[in-house]
Amino acid sequence: MKFFLILILSFVVSSCVSSSESEQEIAHRKMRMMSTKIKKQEKVIERLKAKNLVLDGRETKLKRRSISDRARADLSSMTEKSAFKKVMSYYKMNDERMLKSSAKNFRQKFPKSTYLDNIFYMMGSLKLKNKDYVKSIRYFDQVAKKYPTQDKAPFSIYAKGLVYKKLGLKDQAVTAFETVAKKYPSSKAAKKAIKEIKTLQ
Repeated sequence: MKFFLILILSFVVSSCVSSSESEQEIAHRKMRMMSTKIKKQEKVIERLKAKNLVLDGRETKLKRRSISDRARADLSSMTEKSAFKKVMSYYKMNDERMLKSSAKNFRQKFPKSTYLDNIFYMMGSLKLKNKDYVKSIRYFDQVAKKYPTQDKAPFSIYAKGLVYKKLGLKDQAVTAFETVAKKYPSSKAAKKAIKEIKTLQ
């Protein structure tokens, strides 16, 4: 009789433990689902904020930083090509501060350089990567306006179209892509732009 009682008690205890573990797993699963939903909502909110900033033509508020002495010193004794490689290294490191300051110093030292369109394009690309959409568009615009005959001009307009597309601004995106196709018909950017237009129609 005692043996049967022990068996019954052990069964009840094990059932309670498994039930408790099951409830914990369910709770953890719900928490993970909620966390995923919250992250998605945060991304949507960020995108809407960026969209409003682009439409209003306003810049995001950033802390002002002084020009880096280190960046100035880095370029002071370099040739044009070496200085450009140095600027590019900051882009690859995703260092916005050093990219901006070294780019400014590069422009001051080599005002007629053929690398300037690449530098503005890198700055726009890094801003885009870091979700500063307003400034990325402004940098891409500078490439197209200041260096219309340089290699990065068509790509800058194409990149601007991608920003608009990312923000759900279909009309602006199509306009940018059409501009590339009409103004630079033989460029690689034009071929990409035509494909993008088809996806938006």
